[in-house]
Amino acid sequence: MLRATESETFSPGQLLEVIGFPVASEGVPTIEHATWRVLGSGKPPEPEQVSVRALLDKRLSYAWVKTTGKVRGRIQTREGVALELEQAGVHFLARVYGHDAWSRFLVDKGAIVNLTGLSLVPQRPQAAHGPLFTLLVPSTEYLQLVAGAPWSEFRVLGYLTVVVGLGGLLTAAWVALLRKRVRQQTETLRQSLERELALEHRYRQLIEASHDGIVTLDTEGRFTSANHAAEELFGWPTSELAGKHFSEVLPANERSRLVALWQRWKVKPEPSRLETAFINRAGKRLVVELTVVPLDQSGAALVLARNVTAQKIHEQQLRAAKEAAEQANRIKTEFLANMSHEIRTPLTAIIGMTELALDTNLTREQREYLETVLTSARGLLRIIDDILDLSRVEAGKLKLNERPFSLPALCDQIYRMVLV
Repeated sequence: MLRATESETFSPGQLLEVIGFPVASEGVPTIEHATWRVLGSGKPPEPEQVSVRALLDKRLSYAWVKTTGKVRGRIQTREGVALELEQAGVHFLARVYGHDAWSRFLVDKGAIVNLTGLSLVPQRPQAAHGPLFTLLVPSTEYLQLVAGAPWSEFRVLGYLTVVVGLGGLLTAAWVALLRKRVRQQTETLRQSLERELALEHRYRQLIEASHDGIVTLDTEGRFTSANHAAEELFGWPTSELAGKHFSEVLPANERSRLVALWQRWKVKPEPSRLETAFINRAGKRLVVELTVVPLDQSGAALVLARNVTAQKIHEQQLRAAKEAAEQANRIKTEFLANMSHEIRTPLTAIIGMTELALDTNLTREQREYLETVLTSARGLLRIIDDILDLSRVEAGKLKLNERPFSLPALCDQIYRMVLV
C-alpha cells in the first residue's frame, strides 16, 4: 500500500517506481510519504479465483485474488468501510477503500458478495473467533452483490409499502392543503374584485353626479372617457367623444394655444390650471376653467372642466357696479367741496357783519339777538368745516388742528342752539 502526498489517479496494470518510507500500518506493509513516477502501462492483472480455505492453506499473501463471502457485518472506517465476511465457516475481513464506500455499497447482513482484492494472510494463524486474513479491495467497483439477505426482499418490500403509504398520505394531505389554499385564494380574489367593482361603481356615481365636466385623455390627447356634465359642456355625446383629439372640440382661435400648452404639459406633467373661452357644439359661448392633473405614470391626464361663464358675468357686473359707485362717490365729494365753498363765502360775510353790528350801540334785546345770530353762524361754519374734513378723510388728506376752547362757553352755545 502507498500513502502518498501527491494526488494522482492510477489505472490497473501501470508500472510505478516508488520512493518512500516503509512502515507497518494496521498489519499492512505500507510505504508512507511516497513519491513515484509512472514507468509504463501494461495489461491489468487477472485475479485468481480461489476459496478462502485455499488462501489459508497456501498462505497466499499479497496475491490478487477473487473470492466469495457472506456478509456478517460492516463497519465504517476512516478510509472507507470494513466488511466482516464468512466462507465455509472461515471468517475474514475485507477493507473497501474510498470515502464514498459507506454510502455507495449498502448491503444487509446475510448477503453474498464477490470480492476482488489483495490478500493479506498472517504468517501465524490468528485466533479462531477473529478474522483469519484480510482482503484489501481498492474500491466498490471490485464488489459485486450476488444475492441479498434472505429476508431483505421482504424488508425492502415493507419499506416500499410504508414509503408508498406515507407518500400517498402526504400526497393526499398536500392535495387537500392545496385545495384549501386555492379556495382561500379564490375567495380572497373574489372579495378583492367585488371591492374594486364596488369602489369603481361608487367613483363612477360620484363622477356622474359632479356638476363639473370630467374627462380623461390618453398620452396622445384623445378622449377615453367623459361624464354627463362634460357632454353638456362640450355638446358632444360620450360615444362621439371617445377617440377624438381634444383639439377637435375647440374653436380655431383657441386650438393652437391649447395644443401648445398640452405639448409643454407632457414634458413636465404637473397639476395645471387655465381659462379658455370657446363656442361649444350647440353654439353657446362659454368661459371654461380647465384643471389638468396626471392620471398615471404613462402620461395620461385627468381634466376637470368647470363652466365659469355665470361667474365671469357676475364679476363683470360687480366691476361695473364698483366703477359706478366710485364715480358717484367722486361726484359727491366734488359736490360737497364746491357747495361748502359756496356756502362758506356768504356765511363769512354774515359773521363779519354781525360782529360789526355788535360793536354799535344796541339795546339789550338787540344784542342778544345778534349774539344768537353770530353763534349760529359760527356753528354753521364749523359744520361746513366738518363737511370739508369728511371730504379730506375720503381723500386721505385730513389733518387735525389743535386749539384751546372754553368748555362752559361751548355748552352754553349748544344750549342756546337747542333752545331756539
